[in-house]
Amino acid sequence: MRFYAAGFTYTWDGKTGKVVDIFMPDGSRINKNKEYTVLVNNYMYGNAKYGIKDLDTDFEVGPEDLQATVNYVKSLPKPFD
Repeated sequence: MRFYAAGFTYTWDGKTGKVVDIFMPDGSRINKNKEYTVLVNNYMYGNAKYGIKDLDTDFEVGPEDLQATVNYVKSLPKPFD
């Protein structure tokens, strides 16, 4: 099955439960020997089920999801739709 997520696409094998291929927005495959910056929310990062925490090399912490959303809404011109 092919899925779209945040600008890239990936192929998922439902039998093995694994990602088979990942493609960049231009259609090229990711280079497994290259490092990429990935943004995830704190729930996905901290949840062992996803295994993301075990793969990071240069972890940077930003604001928690809820606080980032509150800060963004506060920065919008008032009133807004």
